[in-house]
Order: sequence, then structure tokens, then C-alpha cells
Amino acid sequence: MATKSSPQPTVFDENALHCDRPELSTGRHTVRTWLLLGSVALLVSLLTGLVLLRQNWPFTRAQVEKDLADATFSTVVIESFQQTYFPRPGYIAKGVTFRRNQDRGNPPLIAVRRLTIQGSFLGLLTKHVPVIRAEGAHVIIPFDTIEPRLLNISG
Repeated sequence: MATKSSPQPTVFDENALHCDRPELSTGRHTVRTWLLLGSVALLVSLLTGLVLLRQNWPFTRAQVEKDLADATFSTVVIESFQQTYFPRPGYIAKGVTFRRNQDRGNPPLIAVRRLTIQGSFLGLLTKHVPVIRAEGAHVIIPFDTIEPRLLNISG
């Protein structure tokens, strides 16, 4: 009578299964290293950009008063000032007056109830402001600055 033999357990040689391929963990380690370095470089770039933007921000109260005064050859006073950052950088200035030589005895040359400037982040680089809105603006032209020939007055 034939007896069935029970299968013998198979013995594997560990060296036979080992291949000369690089381990996957080394490749993953390299990818992780590059991702980490890229993330750190991006973070440093963003922080540097924010610091530079903060130092050169054109919409501070002092900078706006100086720029308006230089552009109009007058003294500019702003009663209330609010900076805006997102979604459009700029500011809202209330009670803006333009006076000639700080002469408080005469009415201001220009008075603006509310001055709104809306820029763009690209415009910060190109120095372009797409929206300037002056609400409640009053312009006074002193009579002594107008030439008589322009008014048809014989003098």
C-alpha cells in the first residue's frame, strides 16, 4: 500500500532572495529631503518678500502725506487714515486738506471728505494705482493766482 507522504516544508535561502537593488527607503529619504529643502527655501523667500514689502510699503500715512504734498506743492493734512491690504492694497483717508504754505488763515486749496486709493499687488511693483476716488472734493482757486487775461478783465 502506498502511503502518502506529507509535504516537506520548503526552506528558502535568504541570500537567494536578496537582490542588488537600492532600497526604497533611500529613494524616499532623498525625495523627503528635497521636499523639505524646497519648502524651507519657499518659506524663506516668502518671509523675505514680506519683510521687504513691509519696509517699502507705499501706503503709510507719512508716505501718503509726503507724496501728495510733493505732487501738489502744498502742505497736506489727513484727519483719519486707514490702510487696506487685502484683496486690494491701498488706503482710505478722511478729511484731507491741501494748503499753500501752511496758511491756516485762508481756506484750503483742496479739501476732500474721503480719498480712497485701491491698488494691486502687481501695481506695487510697477508703481501703478488703478483706482483713485475723491468723494466730497472741493477745489478753491484763489483770485490772485489767476491771470486777468484769462478772466477777460481789463487790468
